[in-house]
Order: sequence, then structure tokens, then C-alpha cells
Amino acid sequence: MKASENGPEWVTVSVQVADRVFPLRVQEGHEGRVKRAAQLVDSRIQEFKSMHAGQDKYDYLAMSALAVAMELTGGQEHLANALSSFSAQLDHHEGNLAD
Repeated sequence: MKASENGPEWVTVSVQVADRVFPLRVQEGHEGRVKRAAQLVDSRIQEFKSMHAGQDKYDYLAMSALAVAMELTGGQEHLANALSSFSAQLDHHEGNLAD
């Protein structure tokens, strides 16, 4: 599908998650990111399958989604802490410059 005058171009990319192939429409240029995300989720599923054999596929999907979400929120918390620390250091240095 071509872009409208003001809109992005869309392309179809196929990704495999949990032994199923999903054709997805994504903005052109985002194909690699979508494929890497699918590979991350699929690798988590495989990890849970190897650690907890015999569970239901939906258990693996749910635990994988939770693990990825925790990583993402943990990264956001780490970034927020780093920015807060950086801000405090700037405040400290500004205070020293004012003296």
C-alpha cells in the first residue's frame, strides 16, 4: 500500500511467534524493529518451554509477555533514576558555580 500525500508508507512483514506466522502491516522502516521484537518474544517462549516443560501454550505466552513487560518497565525505571541522579548533580554544580 502506498502512502497518501501526508501519510507514511506501509509494508507487510511476516513474523513467527509461538510456532505461528503472523503477517503484520507496519510503517516502512520499522520492519527490522518488529522482527526483532517478535524474535525476543519467541525466544522467551522457548526459554519458558525448556524450563517448564509440559505447560499449556498460553502459559508460555503469558509468562513471556510478562517477562518482556518487566524488562521494559525496569528499563524505564532505570532511565528515570539515571535522569534524577543527573539532575541532582547539575543542581549541585550550579550551586557551586553560584558561590
